Amino acid sequence: MQKLIDIWRVENSDGDGPYKGGSPVAKLLEEIPTAQAPLPMQDNKLLGIFGRAVTYPGYSFGFSSLESYNAWFSNPKHQNALKESGYFLAQYQVNQHSIRHGSAQLLFKKEDAALIRKLSCII
Repeated sequence: MQKLIDIWRVENSDGDGPYKGGSPVAKLLEEIPTAQAPLPMQDNKLLGIFGRAVTYPGYSFGFSSLESYNAWFSNPKHQNALKESGYFLAQYQVNQHSIRHGSAQLLFKKEDAALIRKLSCII
C-alpha cells in the first residue's frame, strides 16, 4: 500500500495554476524574487529530473506544506491578488510515488491525486 501525502496547490476552478499563460496574476507574481520562488529550471532538486525543460507533461505544481506556500507567497498583496482573481488553495492527497520534490516546490501527478478541500489563498 502506497503512503498518501498531503500537498497544497494554488489553482482556479478550471484546475489551472496562477503561472499558466493567460493568468490574470502571472505578471504580478513575476516580482517575487527567484531565490524565494525559483522557476522549475532553476530549482536544483528538479533540474535532474527534467533537465532544462519548460513543460512538465502530466505534472502539476504544488507545495509540501502551508508553510512552503506562505514562504513562496509571503506578500499579502500576492495572496489578495490570487483570491481576487479566483484562485484558491487546494489540498490534495497524493501517492508518494507520484511526487517529485524540489527545493521550494513540488511536482505531482494530478491524475493520482484526490482533492480533499479548498481554502482561501489568504491564510
